Amino acid sequence: MPVFFFCLFSKFSRGLVKNFINNADLETDFGREALRSWLEDTLLRFLPTHVIGNILLGYLYKENKEYIKADDCYKKAKELFSSGSAIFFFVLLFFSKKSNSVSSS
Repeated sequence: MPVFFFCLFSKFSRGLVKNFINNADLETDFGREALRSWLEDTLLRFLPTHVIGNILLGYLYKENKEYIKADDCYKKAKELFSSGSAIFFFVLLFFSKKSNSVSSS
């Protein structure tokens, strides 16, 4: 069982780094605004329990000197992580990928 979670986390963490932490959109004002808009209007609207999405949105608010909004995002991310929602998200992600690969076979 530990190997299963390590593989799942390893694959998932590579996606997090590429899509959120090392996102090229963070390098320009236009890119940061587009990313903020996508996080607010798409990702967190349909998946409000996305911990990393909330952290990144908080960072973007902080960079824009919107400190109250940033603090709200950071608090939400902390609550989600503490509540175990992050674990639920990993499991949900794994099984959704599993069912997609089975249905495409």
